Amino acid sequence: MGIPWAKSVIIYLGCEVHGGRRQVVLPTERNVDLPLLKVLADAGDSLPMETAIDKFFPKITQEDLAGRLKDNRTSRWRNSVQWVRQRLVTRGELDGSVRGVWKITDKGKARLGREWSSWKPVYRETPGAFTGTIIPKRELLDEENPQEAFDIAFDKLNENLETEILNILLNVEPPLFESIVGQLLEKMRYGNPVVTGRSGDGGIDGTCSLDALGLVKLHFQAKRWKNQVGAKEIRDFIGGMQTSRGEYGIFVTTSQFTKDAVETSKKSGKVRLVDGHEMAKLMIQYGLGVDKTRVHVARIDRDYFEEL
Repeated sequence: MGIPWAKSVIIYLGCEVHGGRRQVVLPTERNVDLPLLKVLADAGDSLPMETAIDKFFPKITQEDLAGRLKDNRTSRWRNSVQWVRQRLVTRGELDGSVRGVWKITDKGKARLGREWSSWKPVYRETPGAFTGTIIPKRELLDEENPQEAFDIAFDKLNENLETEILNILLNVEPPLFESIVGQLLEKMRYGNPVVTGRSGDGGIDGTCSLDALGLVKLHFQAKRWKNQVGAKEIRDFIGGMQTSRGEYGIFVTTSQFTKDAVETSKKSGKVRLVDGHEMAKLMIQYGLGVDKTRVHVARIDRDYFEEL
């Protein structure tokens, strides 16, 4: 025997298979109202909180449930469903008087009867070839709960910051760019980065090590370019490493790498490529050339209240 309400719920899941792999596409929060009411009505008007959240989409995987908000603690899916539930309680469509139980009200049933027949799934922006109705991430700011809006705004701020960093890097002199790459490697805990310069060193701009004692030596190349870096540059770098008896290397650029360059790096197994966008992300992550502000946001500790 299956879950008695699973048959009616299965149609709510945006489930597509791409290349033999199942892909779950989560809906926007505003689009979850009616399915949640439908699930509760089909289950006999109420469900325990844990069942309503984690079994709302019967085929959702542990990987899907593992998604976290920016704080890396809060489940993105549970947070979304809880905000939907709170909105429905405020509207009088769910009864919030019984702790740990989600129950549809007569008002909720009336809305379900009026609107369910015209309900259509609407999904968040997602990669891949999903063919359902997609709402771009930026348009979700007014659709989702405040925590989701905060995360979306945070991502947008970082995108703008990455662009600013890249614009600055593209306008510094090559020796300064090499120095910045060396400083970034030091921030990332690589041992004793040293910029060797551009004087007949076989394309090697600097050295560092994987450990503080310098037992495993690395070479790095720093190219402040606007054009894509091709396979030839990667091969030249590998040749320079071999001449200098280096085993591994890091190739950093402000631009991007061609497909052939990426393949050349993969085949060698010895060179890590870092394009402009990744470098900007790393500078933000490790606090190089940026100031970080701290925002303290209080939120409900739901585990605390559930245990009372």
